Amino acid sequence: MFSWKLLLVVFFFQAMMVSAEEELSAEEELMYPAFMTHPQANATLVYQTLSLYESKTQNLFTFDMKDRPEGYRSLTWFNPCYKEFYATNSTFVLFWIFDNDQVCKCEAVSRRLEAGPLRFPIENLMRVERLGVRCPANTAKTSG
Repeated sequence: MFSWKLLLVVFFFQAMMVSAEEELSAEEELMYPAFMTHPQANATLVYQTLSLYESKTQNLFTFDMKDRPEGYRSLTWFNPCYKEFYATNSTFVLFWIFDNDQVCKCEAVSRRLEAGPLRFPIENLMRVERLGVRCPANTAKTSG
């Protein structure tokens, strides 16, 4: 026989699952703003400086830019890169671009003792990010 108590338990469980998914989504969306693009006034100098950093990422995270899922719009697709950054206690997240800007790869890097080669040439370096507030709230205010 049908039980109202069972129905109530199922309803409560489903509500908890939806709530947990919403919290997870909100948490993931907060990862992107916690990083800022490292200023690159001179790309050659930045690339040379990065030779003092080594990859902590065993398998690069690869994103096919010509087949963007809906999730790319919310910027949560960066999350594997940022999670790797935290998991390896890294300094920067490097984004590399390939195939006429159709493929993006990212890796987390940390300081090493001696300079060494980077994984890819300077032409492929798209962006360098580090921890920092991407868009501070006070910069959005206007005077007047």
